[in-house]
Amino acid sequence: MQPLNNASTAHVHLSDSELALVELYFDHCNLVFPIFSKYAFLTSILRHSFRTAADEEGAAVRSSASAMLSLALRVHALSESENAPSGEDRASAYLERAVGELNTLVLARPSMVTVQALLVTVCAMLASPDPATRASVVLAVAVRHAQSLDMHLLDTLVGISGAERLERIRIFWCLYILDKELGLRLGTPSLLSDDDRCVLEPRESSDDGIGLVSSDDGDTRVNVFTARQRLARIQSSVHARLHTFKARHAPKPEKARVVEEWNVALQKWQAAWLSDERVLAQGTWPSWALIHVVRLHFAYFHTLLLANPLVPSDEVAISSKLREMTLKGFGANEVFIRPPLTLAHGARATFKAAGLVRHGGLSWLMEALRFVLPAVLIILQTTIADPYAESAHADFERADTWIGAFELLRSRGTVSDNTQESAVTPQLRKLAEQALQTAGV
Repeated sequence: MQPLNNASTAHVHLSDSELALVELYFDHCNLVFPIFSKYAFLTSILRHSFRTAADEEGAAVRSSASAMLSLALRVHALSESENAPSGEDRASAYLERAVGELNTLVLARPSMVTVQALLVTVCAMLASPDPATRASVVLAVAVRHAQSLDMHLLDTLVGISGAERLERIRIFWCLYILDKELGLRLGTPSLLSDDDRCVLEPRESSDDGIGLVSSDDGDTRVNVFTARQRLARIQSSVHARLHTFKARHAPKPEKARVVEEWNVALQKWQAAWLSDERVLAQGTWPSWALIHVVRLHFAYFHTLLLANPLVPSDEVAISSKLREMTLKGFGANEVFIRPPLTLAHGARATFKAAGLVRHGGLSWLMEALRFVLPAVLIILQTTIADPYAESAHADFERADTWIGAFELLRSRGTVSDNTQESAVTPQLRKLAEQALQTAGV
């Protein structure tokens, strides 16, 4: 199957196999991150397949279709058997087709279709090995297009149908979720302010079942879209009250009070959405749904880290913390203050979640390691701070397994020695050896 027709032809035509991938996108991606109305999109594909579409709408349809195909291939690779081809090259080719339309979309007159095309392209970029900074630039354009359409003030608009209003509500919250996620991930200011927002929040259930994934036996259900939206609301407050320039210079007592507030908020969120033991249990979900549930946990764990500023939340911060340990000596008491109990629980669940996805190869392993590395550090600190805890031995073994996995990747040259992950790994190994020697694990 060749990627979509060259953009110079200005036609949109999908082969039967590509249409099957679009169906997969709607069933496995759009269901939990609802950017499009399936009927409206397929109608536009049909319309543009019979006429030249060199205009902005044609560029939006071509870009959307290419990004959908890229996403569908990546989700398919993560949920397939280990012997199935990954489709990485095809997914990358489709993504580049979508990116090739950006010049037209960025300068286009804002419309629903341009916002949707930009937004689904961001999703495809984030699912690829591309740097998140590139996706954040495209997201910024999508947000500005949406704001020019007053999508952040939907409750004040009149003269639009109920179906269109619902579609816009969902698109707005997709933008909001990615804005908060990328802002915290990259340490950049948010583009969507809660003070300038007047949009209804999505319900936990809807007539069309958007967001809802069900276990194989039907007994366990999670609305991934609504859960991510509720988490994004917490992320927005975490950023505003802990990570803005003003917040970072607030008095220490005020920071401590805010940290306590948001830890409570995150505990309530976790209790509402992830407390059921079956949610992160092997064999609960269809393979495609499992990916979304695991990523939901990753988003929660990352927010938990960011709500506790003294705990490293990424590779750079971990490397800095380990350098501090090396300088002070691994036996220094102040280094091994026990992390909060919620973080230790979150770290253990992160090990479990990362191991649930059996496929996806290197691409999935690299995605998981971004969350596993801080979990390893937290567990090692917890083990050394309380070596006689009942969970100490099992905790150490799990952490040691993940350190070993990354050491194997380094030894095979799969991961460059210039990456932060590579710099962190030897230091984590040294800390693990210290745990063996001094903590009696």
